[in-house]
Amino acid sequence: MNPNRIPTIAAFTATLLVGLAISCWPMWRSGFALMECDPGDTRHLNYVLEWGHRWLTGNAALWSPPFFFPERNVAAYTELLLGLVPFYSAWRLVGLEPDSAFQAWTVTVLTLNVIAAWLLFHEALAFGPFASAVGTFMLAFGGVRLNQLNHQHLLPHFFTFLAVHAIVRLFTTAQPRRWLVVLAASALLQLYCGIQLGWMLLFVLAIALGWSLALRGTRPRVLALTRSNAGLLTLLAVGSGLALWPLAGPYLAAGREVGFRQFLDVRGFLPWAQSWLYQGPHNWLYGRLAGLHLFTQQSFEGEQRLGLGPVTTIVLLVGLWRARARPWVQVVGLTSFSILALTTTHGHVSPWQVVMAVVPGANSIRAVGRIALLLLIPAGLGLASVAKARPGLWAMLLLCLLEQGQQAPDAYEKQPQRDDIEAVVRSVPNDCSSFFWAPRATPGAISFDAKTQLDAMWAGLRLGVPTVNGYSSNFPRDWRLVDHAIGSAEDERRLRAALDDWNRGHAVDACFVTP
Repeated sequence: MNPNRIPTIAAFTATLLVGLAISCWPMWRSGFALMECDPGDTRHLNYVLEWGHRWLTGNAALWSPPFFFPERNVAAYTELLLGLVPFYSAWRLVGLEPDSAFQAWTVTVLTLNVIAAWLLFHEALAFGPFASAVGTFMLAFGGVRLNQLNHQHLLPHFFTFLAVHAIVRLFTTAQPRRWLVVLAASALLQLYCGIQLGWMLLFVLAIALGWSLALRGTRPRVLALTRSNAGLLTLLAVGSGLALWPLAGPYLAAGREVGFRQFLDVRGFLPWAQSWLYQGPHNWLYGRLAGLHLFTQQSFEGEQRLGLGPVTTIVLLVGLWRARARPWVQVVGLTSFSILALTTTHGHVSPWQVVMAVVPGANSIRAVGRIALLLLIPAGLGLASVAKARPGLWAMLLLCLLEQGQQAPDAYEKQPQRDDIEAVVRSVPNDCSSFFWAPRATPGAISFDAKTQLDAMWAGLRLGVPTVNGYSSNFPRDWRLVDHAIGSAEDERRLRAALDDWNRGHAVDACFVTP
């Protein structure tokens, strides 16, 4: 081994291992007996990937998984995650059970984030090992990302990092055509990995392009690049549109069926001004501040944890300010400011209402504050710039990374979930061509329980029998089986009548199944 590479390998390895330890601690300490984070959204996303795996291996109709039976195109009610299926299928094909494969998938995509971020800082931007480690950690394990561990579909961001890598190369190489292809492919693949992150990438890139054309320091290079590659850009635009249509078509159809989001559906999720300072109740250093009145008045608290810490914020701003003479820093700074201005709500007034009205696809985004995941990129650039210029400030930079730390995420045991699924499997009569599962409510339980809806969905996969049960980001218009647990005789009568109406209206004969 070349001795000169030892610092690079050590810095990369330390970044990866420390980040994985923080983000996956419940899995590590339990020997993978525990799943992160809850038996609702986690098992739903696991189901989506499992269905994608079955489609990829030739055993499923991609857009019509067997829940909300017999509704079609229900996969378009939520994120399809199609671009992420191969990373899950690889673990299923070596013999892992679905929940174990999901754990391995989580570690895989987090690792790919680290690799892509490291290549951005160390190879494209030519930062040294220490500065690259600081920037990479911020992109891959910044507090905003750790606060979204319960939404694992937001973790895979490596194609976005690759897109930024391509943009850097466009302005630092004499042969940009290859990197234009990489940029287009990365944006397309990020959309196939998840509509939310993909749309947000395109939205931010559009803002950055606007500022690049507005600033004298960047306009000549952008115009020259456009003129000299006009044919290729046209081809990439047309090709990307054609490649995207198989994904966009079903989503547009689902939107027409169940309705697109309106501003009133989104308003409560918009960041408040103080959200950009708030780090949530589980932050290592500042969790106790979550009880301040400044923060308790926020709606949808879990989506407002967008802060990076006071020291981190100051240091990254100093890093960007010191490099302000560079045109790319000006674009990054103005783009970041634009995002903050457009997404932050001011009481009942928000510029985002205009965005939803004029920007295609904006009405598909509900939790708008998640765009802060992209702001980790300028944050990482600011910190890495300070680390490069002032490596002696390692203690302060370490504090910046400590400010990102969050307590171990919630977790649940895998085996009890498997047992509950098997209990549903045993309850479904052999002669049922489809079924609806109505569990008995335990004392104090709520009548809507995502977990038991998902028990039925997973049991349907095990049996190869579709279920009327379902859990997703949207629901069919005439589906009146949300509150599906039986706590009284009246509950059972209500549910049986609702299922009878569903059967008649959809010409099916789903069995009513209860323990």
